[in-house]
Amino acid sequence: MLHKFEKEYKDPQPLSTRTEGQIHNSPLSLHRPDNEDVVLAKKAAKEMINISGADVIIYARTKNESYDKVWNEDPAPTYHAGRHLKAYFVPQPTAEQLTPFGIDAPNTTSIAFCREEIVELLGERMLMPGDIIEIPYSGSLIRPDRFRITNAADTGNFRYVWLYITCNAETITNDEVLDIQNPLSN
Repeated sequence: MLHKFEKEYKDPQPLSTRTEGQIHNSPLSLHRPDNEDVVLAKKAAKEMINISGADVIIYARTKNESYDKVWNEDPAPTYHAGRHLKAYFVPQPTAEQLTPFGIDAPNTTSIAFCREEIVELLGERMLMPGDIIEIPYSGSLIRPDRFRITNAADTGNFRYVWLYITCNAETITNDEVLDIQNPLSN
């Protein structure tokens, strides 16, 4: 015999006496931005970067007409005015390598920022490949101090909240001119 689904099932007791809002936004929920543990973790992340980090300057790329969407490149990039921010990075030793055109000094580094400070500084744009970071580098003869971001990713997850943004960056030559077009508001 087949069951007749048209009969409406009535539960004699409701599963919960809570309202719909209380069910979806429980005080016991792990993902709440106002949770005391999340607030403390964000404060600790910001303090760790501010104590152990160095002052860097971020030049965010602007959107201009010369950007090629097919090749994902910009032959003449322009940048917003530099903004100061604390970041943590470990300077890599400068390595020389022999190339067909002479000696080249490639240098890459990983730079960590407090995610909350980046959101305050740049909004939801975040850090993007092509942005330039100027760091205080104390090398002897070769002083790479400007780095181009190659990729950036959220790191340091605590209760479904990202605490840091870590980006990999490659050195660029100091003879590259930063064409600053639109200063960011202070």
